[in-house]
Amino acid sequence: MVPALSEDLRQRLKETMPQLASDLQTHEYVKHAQCFGFDANEFFTTALQLREAALDSDFGRYLQAQAGRVRNGAELKDAFAKGYNGAARGALQLRCAKDAKGRNVLTELWFTLKKDKLESFPESDSFMDTPAGEREDTCGKPFLLPRW
Repeated sequence: MVPALSEDLRQRLKETMPQLASDLQTHEYVKHAQCFGFDANEFFTTALQLREAALDSDFGRYLQAQAGRVRNGAELKDAFAKGYNGAARGALQLRCAKDAKGRNVLTELWFTLKKDKLESFPESDSFMDTPAGEREDTCGKPFLLPRW
């Protein structure tokens, strides 16, 4: 079921995640939050705050500066570890897919965070290495960094 959100929050999500029309809102809440009893408004407000903190970090600025360029996973993980003062490289996962032109493009990236350290994000102690069996990296080849 689509979670009920305030109109202000729904608008912020629409601006931040234009793919909301493809049911991202329901997917994220149902898959990652509902079973833990999180309030939908609180979940998405926190997600937006974490996103803003990531964008305002050295790594976020690196991603923005590299937009439109081809990079590889090792380069991004190096920039991630450097940008977050030695954060575990395995905390960053990358997902790639082919675009309409057949180019390998970074479509998603996400961090594995410690639940009890969310308030210190994006400090390096808030990240944790994703267990090997749970890693979903799909960017084995160089990829285009999009302009998000």
